Amino acid sequence: MVIDFNEIETVANPHFKGGEGEVMIQTAVADGKVKLMRITIPVGSTIGLHPHQGNSEEILVLQGKGHFVTDGKREDICAGQAHYCEEGETHGFVNDGDVPVVFFAVVPDRAQNPA
Repeated sequence: MVIDFNEIETVANPHFKGGEGEVMIQTAVADGKVKLMRITIPVGSTIGLHPHQGNSEEILVLQGKGHFVTDGKREDICAGQAHYCEEGETHGFVNDGDVPVVFFAVVPDRAQNPA
C-alpha cells in the first residue's frame, strides 16, 4: 500500500497528551492493529508525558530537533535519528529547536500482535 500524506487531512490537537501548544497529526492507518501517523510539532509545543501500555512507539524524525523525556531521562534527538519507546515506558516530547519538528510515528498494538 502506498500512502500519500499530501492527501491526508491534518488535525490540530491542542494540549496533546497534556502537552503545551498544539500538535498537528495526519493519521494514515488506525486499524486496531497499528497506527501510522505523520506528526508536526510547532516550535515551543510539546507532547505531554504518557505511558505505553499494550503498545510501543517507533519514531523517525524527518525535520527539526528537540528532546524526549523517557522514564525521567532526557534524550536529545534531531532529523535522521529514531526514538523507540518500548511497552511499559512513559515518554513525552519537547520541540525546543527553531523550526517545526516533523516525524513519522508507528504504534503497533501488542495485544493484537503478540511477539
